[in-house]
Amino acid sequence: MARIRTIKPEFFKHEDLFDAEQETGLPLRLAFAGLWTVCDREGRFEWRPRSIKTDVLPYDDVDFSRVLDALATRGFVVRYRVAGKDYGFVPGFSRHQVINNRESDSKLPEPPQSPDIPDYSTAAPRVDDASFTRHDLAQAEGEGEGEREGNIGGGGYAHAREPMPDAPTFREQMLDAMGVSRSGLTGQGGKQICSRVDMELAERWQRDLGLTRDAILIVIRETMDAKRDGPPSTLRYFDKAMQREAARQAEPPLQPAPSDEVNHDRQPARDRRQAAADDALQRRLYAAARVD
Repeated sequence: MARIRTIKPEFFKHEDLFDAEQETGLPLRLAFAGLWTVCDREGRFEWRPRSIKTDVLPYDDVDFSRVLDALATRGFVVRYRVAGKDYGFVPGFSRHQVINNRESDSKLPEPPQSPDIPDYSTAAPRVDDASFTRHDLAQAEGEGEGEREGNIGGGGYAHAREPMPDAPTFREQMLDAMGVSRSGLTGQGGKQICSRVDMELAERWQRDLGLTRDAILIVIRETMDAKRDGPPSTLRYFDKAMQREAARQAEPPLQPAPSDEVNHDRQPARDRRQAAADDALQRRLYAAARVD
């Protein structure tokens, strides 16, 4: 069920979100704002891309699973799993949105407090600059009128703000996409995935296949969604899927069919000669009729 949420003008000036949209070619800005209306009062939602799309982008021809993955790889949302079911949440949502008291409590499980998901509630505050961070995109109405006017007049937010956690490395992002802890231990004979050899393979996917890191992470997530027996013990498991994705990206775009006018201009010379002969015959018959 969609809910009413608020949005501030600074959202439309967020450079990181704009850059992400340009890089992926996906409607991330509209999708992210629409996702707030799907979140419950704690900023949680069920990770059901097809269902969410009907509420957020019902008329767009876009794979919403790729939209969610692109937002997750950049830290705008966090994906987590509880009892074999996938959920997501917007970090900082409950701090920044002012929720109607009549809105029901969240029925979704809390994200696990683990190294994979930072604890935003215990971080010490600091004074940040006036830049607008990705987690502050969910900021809602709720400050006093004087504070709101000060924010608008000052062109940004310079009040105390909790620090952003360190951005995850590419290795950590791949482990997250596979649902593996940051140690990389898969539980299959104590093997460690994303080892040095695996990371060299990931580099070859970028260098030789021309895949971006975002594309690699999306392929891993999509492959894991279809895999039912847990994470693999090596990244070689994804090699064929990466090759298929590279081949798909290399396919030339479909060219539009030539118009009737173009076909007419390129008709065979024989057809043009026949048309000229028919025209000459009509003129002779017309002339003969006038003589009679």
